[in-house]
Amino acid sequence: MRQQINLYQDVLLEKPEPLQAKQALLLLVGVFAVLALLGSYDHYQVRGLEDRLLQLQSSEKQATERLTELAAKFPPPKTDPLLAERISRVERRLAGQKEALKFFSRQDAAANEKILASLEGLARTSLTGLWLRRVSLQEHGQSIFLAGTTVQVEDVPRYLELLGTRNIFGGQVFSRLQLKRLETNAGQVDFELDSARSN
Repeated sequence: MRQQINLYQDVLLEKPEPLQAKQALLLLVGVFAVLALLGSYDHYQVRGLEDRLLQLQSSEKQATERLTELAAKFPPPKTDPLLAERISRVERRLAGQKEALKFFSRQDAAANEKILASLEGLARTSLTGLWLRRVSLQEHGQSIFLAGTTVQVEDVPRYLELLGTRNIFGGQVFSRLQLKRLETNAGQVDFELDSARSN
């Protein structure tokens, strides 16, 4: 005799058991615990960042106050007018020397020798109480202009005689002499000498 079993009967099929209330509650408690831990960790991090921000703001405030104190203690430097005048004077002197170098570099050797000899002669010819303020040698030394100051007007003819005796300018003749007594300094006289220009 043979017996058949119907495996498709509802009694033999495995049925999933419905989730019990206790298990669901435990699952929810676990989820809430994880969320609470994550929230606590985030809160801790935010709190740490807030503390760090407060420290940085406090440091910035202290640095700003210190900078204000130093700025008040050490004001910006002011330009010294005397120093500026000295710098300007030195710059003008250097510019004049550069112009002289350019002039001599452009001239031929014979003209340079004549001009240098005249300048050397002027340097060696001196009178106490008389000094030159300006010397101009143009046209290869043929045009001469001298401007100076003396404390005794009698020294001007003596100086001219010395220039002629020592042949400083190679026989050049001065065609103009101008004297001007200074009102500010009694006894002091400015003079200017111009040579005769050859046509």
